[in-house]
Amino acid sequence: MRKLLFFLGLFLSVFAIYLYTAEPTIPSYRDSGDLICASHTLGIPHPPGYPLYTLLGKIFTLVFPFANIAYRVNLVAIFFAAVSAALAGLIVFSFSASAVIAAICALMLAFSPAFWSLAHVSEMYTLSAFFGALLFLLAASAVNNRELRLLFLCSFLFGLGLGSHPTIILLLPGLVWFVFRNKKQFNLSLGNILTLKLIALLGFSVYLFLPARSSAGPLLNWGDPHNLNNLWRVMTRADYGGLKLHPEQSKFSWSLQSILAQCWLFIKALNTQFTIPGILIGAAGVYYSLKRKTFGLLIPGFLLSGVLFFILANLPIKEATTLPILEPNMVTPGLIFVIFIGYALAQLRSRAARASRAWKIAAPVLLLIPVYLLAANFHQHNRRGSYFAYDYGRNLLFTMEKGSILYDPDDATAFIVSYLRICENKRTDTKPVMYFRTRWGYEFIKKTYPEILPPREIASAQELISAIFEFNFGKRAIYTDVATKVPEKYSGFPEGLIYSIENKQNPGQEALFNKAETMFDCYCYRGDYYTPLYNDFFTQRIFYYYAAAHNNIGLQYINLNSKEGHLKAQEHYRKALYIKPDMSESWNNLGSLEYSLKNYPASIPYFAEALKIKPEDSQAMFNLGLAYKASGDIQNALKYFNQAIQNDNYPPALNELGLMALNSSDYTRAIAIFQDLCVRFPNYTYSFYNLGLAYQKAGNVELAKISYQKYLSFVSDPSERNEISAIINKLK
Repeated sequence: MRKLLFFLGLFLSVFAIYLYTAEPTIPSYRDSGDLICASHTLGIPHPPGYPLYTLLGKIFTLVFPFANIAYRVNLVAIFFAAVSAALAGLIVFSFSASAVIAAICALMLAFSPAFWSLAHVSEMYTLSAFFGALLFLLAASAVNNRELRLLFLCSFLFGLGLGSHPTIILLLPGLVWFVFRNKKQFNLSLGNILTLKLIALLGFSVYLFLPARSSAGPLLNWGDPHNLNNLWRVMTRADYGGLKLHPEQSKFSWSLQSILAQCWLFIKALNTQFTIPGILIGAAGVYYSLKRKTFGLLIPGFLLSGVLFFILANLPIKEATTLPILEPNMVTPGLIFVIFIGYALAQLRSRAARASRAWKIAAPVLLLIPVYLLAANFHQHNRRGSYFAYDYGRNLLFTMEKGSILYDPDDATAFIVSYLRICENKRTDTKPVMYFRTRWGYEFIKKTYPEILPPREIASAQELISAIFEFNFGKRAIYTDVATKVPEKYSGFPEGLIYSIENKQNPGQEALFNKAETMFDCYCYRGDYYTPLYNDFFTQRIFYYYAAAHNNIGLQYINLNSKEGHLKAQEHYRKALYIKPDMSESWNNLGSLEYSLKNYPASIPYFAEALKIKPEDSQAMFNLGLAYKASGDIQNALKYFNQAIQNDNYPPALNELGLMALNSSDYTRAIAIFQDLCVRFPNYTYSFYNLGLAYQKAGNVELAKISYQKYLSFVSDPSERNEISAIINKLK
């Protein structure tokens, strides 16, 4: 009874704090919108399908009839996070016999950044932590009490837990090792081992939900797993990156240096979760777990789900997206690590038993760690007023014309828009074109929006893209959420948050600018749109869309080449920088604006700020060099041109050094630089013209003609061709 009361007390305390700080609607986080929609419609979310989470999400939407659908599904993560923290405390209580130590460990887990963050989003990671904690507790209890039936229950829960997230399998080596090392405690006959496997399969049979539900044709049906082949592809993520956490950034090639770098990244991530004192205590606990004979149960799971998972993911260390992608994979290692902390604190308590005064002093000091974590992380994880994702989706849909197409949105945009359309029936007339690079995605589009496709079969994703644009221009508007997605032969114009992909019959520029400005004025903005207030990468990503929208409309105003246009551009660049002060593109654009107005000294601070934000950006180095050169500061100009060259042999910087040599009549050096450029960067065509000019000034007419002829072969503009031809004829 004492343990039960302790468990309930911990659970209710953590649950209350999580509930107070909960997201009020759809979170900004990653795939949350997809899992909310799947739960609401009993559909199939992205691979590997997460059948158990989907079913639990649906149950929570029915059991809790209040609030919006997103909030109800968010409760799944909140509930199982609180249960997992309480179970971690119960595990520590079972070997320490100390409610204080158990509470310290449970609260350290509950208020660690990754665990708290994942408790607030519609994702399956806290559900997986629940299964991990339960498996450890049952396995230890089965051995201590010689209860074979607890092993059978453990086996069933392991199979069922795979339906929450496949990474549960990373705990299997430790569980198997622990059971077989203590096999004398049980009658592990061949028949019992076979029974354990069959029971695990019974739990794993939750995956049969995928083909069963897919056959009914749900609204959301990733991978269409109605048959064995499609089911296997969904379960193995064959169309979703396979074992790679990121299809492009994860590299399946390792060196000793990359392995060590990933290990160090894991240690830094662990330090972020539990502080340096927590890490030191936990490290001592690893040793004491060996003495308690649970080392083999915990260490394999900690290594496989933690550091070895980081190594397998092999994401670029310096990339801003790396730690946010890996953050969920700190949840299970964090759970195990607080158990190690519990071992160390239990040992400290037993050694201080003879001097009770020492423990009375130590206990309150140790309690400061979870108190510190609560205080330090409360602001970042208090999401009571976080409507950023919801308002972003609503603003984006507000921008779109009736019946229009949203082409190839980012995951964040796609899942937020899906939530609003599917769960709240907002703007169901719009047509998001997503997942079209897979066969099932094409079939989904055919089934859902047949009116946007020509009446013929389409053989490839590239053909599908062409068909969508060619078939729909003149019939309905087409938008995209990121400017770089506009196909090469089309033009795009920012209309508030999204980009209208235009044909030749687009309205006049004035109408486009007026529409864009109107959209910004009509949007709903709840909260402070100021990136430094939030550490959460995914909230910052939402802010990026707003900042990019202002930045890109600013670029369009520059094209007007008027005083009014310059002022409006500057206004929008500054709005972008208010939202996202580290947006180097806007700093660079402010510098370029001043440079174009020949305010060269005024442009220098802007380019310098862009370079400060992105120290490896050769374009920023080059622009700063140009600004110094135009300001008459040749020494600093040379410094930044050379930096750009040392960074990645930036061709424009090399070209500028050649021009500077040419202007100072150092023709030999100029020729050498331009020759080098022509050989190493043959597509940088200006170098051939400049080489011709250098030869011409050096008096080598024949080589000048050859260089000009080479440059002429790249020129398509008729007036420029005539100009170069005239130079060549004059040399003849």
